[in-house]
Amino acid sequence: MADLIYGKISSNDYFKKNPELIKLAAIDDDPNPRKLVFGVVKSDLQVEETIILTGHFDVVEPNGPIKELIFDPPSYTKEIANHPLDKDSLKDLNSGNWLFGRGVADMKSGVSVAMEYISNVANAEIKLNVNVAFLFVPDEENDSRGMLGAMTCLRRFEKELSLKFIGCVNTEPSIAPVEGGAPEPSIYLGSIGKINPFIYILGKRMHLGEYHKGVSASLIASYLNLNIEGNLSLADSSESMTYLPIGCHMIKNIEQKYGASIVDRMFILYGYLPVKKYPEQILKELVSTAERSMDRALRHVGEIQCRYLKNADDMVKYESKIMTYEELREMYYSKFGDQAEAKINEILASQDEAADMRSRALDIATEMVDSLGIDGPCIIIGFMFPCYPFIENRTDDPEDKYFKEIASEVVSFAEKKFNTKISVHEFFEGASDLSYCGLRGRGKEYLPYINNVPGWGKLYSWPLSDMEYFDFPVINIGPWGKDLHKYTERVNVEYAVSILPELLQLFIRRISDHYKK
Repeated sequence: MADLIYGKISSNDYFKKNPELIKLAAIDDDPNPRKLVFGVVKSDLQVEETIILTGHFDVVEPNGPIKELIFDPPSYTKEIANHPLDKDSLKDLNSGNWLFGRGVADMKSGVSVAMEYISNVANAEIKLNVNVAFLFVPDEENDSRGMLGAMTCLRRFEKELSLKFIGCVNTEPSIAPVEGGAPEPSIYLGSIGKINPFIYILGKRMHLGEYHKGVSASLIASYLNLNIEGNLSLADSSESMTYLPIGCHMIKNIEQKYGASIVDRMFILYGYLPVKKYPEQILKELVSTAERSMDRALRHVGEIQCRYLKNADDMVKYESKIMTYEELREMYYSKFGDQAEAKINEILASQDEAADMRSRALDIATEMVDSLGIDGPCIIIGFMFPCYPFIENRTDDPEDKYFKEIASEVVSFAEKKFNTKISVHEFFEGASDLSYCGLRGRGKEYLPYINNVPGWGKLYSWPLSDMEYFDFPVINIGPWGKDLHKYTERVNVEYAVSILPELLQLFIRRISDHYKK
């Protein structure tokens, strides 16, 4: 797909005359060698100020009853009428204003509109006081290796091409709002965070026939999950609303095989959407919750002992341990010194590189637990990957405030010219590549995350210095889509073809006016 986009844009006469201004760049350390596309149309005024248009060109896997047609939107839209549809999808289909298919909303239409805009600027149909760059990347739907790799490339291109990036416009589609209702045309002034805490649980091994003589890791996990998943008191809030609580991505027996013994090791992986909380606070809240959960689980174990053990001397009062992955790691390196790194590298070398990275990271934690002889009952809390830092436009920064002011102008323009109402939200409420467009002076806030990730620097990492280097406002102005990732994914054609291009043009025009010499 990168080659296709590069070929399309580079065929423009502007880039034929200026081939140095378009790049097809390989993504560093990508296990599936992929590329990104970057380029810039320079203003005639020889300025360095540059606005970035971005989007991802990967999509999720096809699904649904006619997935063999899902990449042929016209045929898919015609055929989907013969299959069960929910009320809203059927209404949209019958209106004739919506195109169904994989990626039509998320996010081929946004990339297409951005490409068309770039073409117009390159053809000198639009004159600006700023340069317009474009950045199209893969892998947003998985681990965002495309955008993470792009940050290093952007820093290099900025220097090579004498640019200064002043802001980034993403073209993700609108998504369903947290407060309910169908997605509506929206502009987002930031992007919500996404962080994945994990909990490694060790019980006390016992046979089913001696249930009263041990501690079930599953029992501890049950109390933990009751206290964590869906807990509204742990949900993060902005000034205007409370966002969704923690949800469970995975809960499993680490041994993954049947036996007569009761489960003594469990793994839980959560997903959390922060807008204000940083990893340190999240970790502290989870440790506190784990302490309460462990206490309740052990009281439950005590009640079982009282019921089945007649001799009080046979009863066991368990001393539990709650620790972070960072503490586990420090114990491991303290014990094994120089051998620690070699032991971890040996684990990684023995793994199937095609295996899920989170499973590979879990193996590292298990190696530490086993080598240290950690005994249960014990809870270890850390983070997995990916992690998307929340990003927002600051209220006290003039450039950031200007982005918000222009967004209001775009909303008024859409209502006046197209009779279309557009909502403005603080955050795009799904993980997006905007998260990596600079840490905005908050790099140190993510050290507790980095220090609590098994395999950091080996399985997963950020270009931290590059992310700290960039500091510019962001915004998302994209198509009107619905049911992203579902077989009823669709995009409003009129909005994507007729309205969005004008909104994008107006926004960048106002940015250009702001930098008029």
